[in-house]
Amino acid sequence: MFEGKNVVVTGATGGLGSVVVRYFLENGAHVFAVYRKDKKFKLVFKDLLKNKNLTGIKADITDEKDVQKIFKIVKKNGGVDFLINCAGGYYEGEMIFELEEEKFDEMLDVNLRSAFLCSKWALRDMIPKRYGRIVNISAMLALKPSPGKGAYIVSKAGLISLTEVIAEEVKDFNITCNVILPSIISTEENKKSMPAMDFSRWVEPIEIAKLISFLCSEDAKNINGAVIKFPGKV
Repeated sequence: MFEGKNVVVTGATGGLGSVVVRYFLENGAHVFAVYRKDKKFKLVFKDLLKNKNLTGIKADITDEKDVQKIFKIVKKNGGVDFLINCAGGYYEGEMIFELEEEKFDEMLDVNLRSAFLCSKWALRDMIPKRYGRIVNISAMLALKPSPGKGAYIVSKAGLISLTEVIAEEVKDFNITCNVILPSIISTEENKKSMPAMDFSRWVEPIEIAKLISFLCSEDAKNINGAVIKFPGKV
C-alpha cells in the first residue's frame, strides 16, 4: 500500500507508536522511528533491527536542533511523505492553582512543542514537493475537561488548534493535517496504571494505526483539518 513512502513516527517505542511503526512496515513503507532511549528501542523492535525499511533515530523532539537532524536524515533518503506525531505524555494530580510551572511546561513540551517542531521541519520538505500527510494524536479529554488534569488537557487542546492552523496553511499544497482524539488507549502501561478498569472498553492501538493509515492514503486526500473523536466505549 505504501511502497516507496517515507514515514516519520515520533514516540516510536510507546504503546501506540510501536504499533503504528509495525503497521506501516507491514504495508511497505520505510519508517523512520524516532525514540529517546537506545535500550528500549532495541527491546521493542528486537525482531525488526535487521529490517532495511526501519531506521531508528534517537532524538529529543522538544529540541529544535535534534528535530532538524531527524529531517536531514530523512531528506537524504528521499524526504518525508507522512509525519505521525505519536509522542506525548500524561500528568494529573494538581488543580491549576496548585500546579507547578515545571509540570505545566513539561506537558506543553511533550504534547505540543514536539508536534509543532516536527511539523515545522516536515512541512519545509513537504511544501516544495506539494505533497504530504501529518497526523497528530490528541485526546478526548481536550474536548471534555476534568479537574486535576489541566496541564495535560491544555496541551492536547493546543494540539487540536495547531492541527487546524496547519490544515488551513497547507490546503493548497496537496498536504493534509488531521488529528485523532482517542479516549484511553489499551496499552500495557495504561493497564498497569489502571488495573481495576474494564480494558475491553478502551481503544486498541491497532485500530488507531488503521485510521492513521487511511488518513495517509489517497482515499483521504480531501480530508483536512478533521478533528476525529475515537472514544471507544469509555
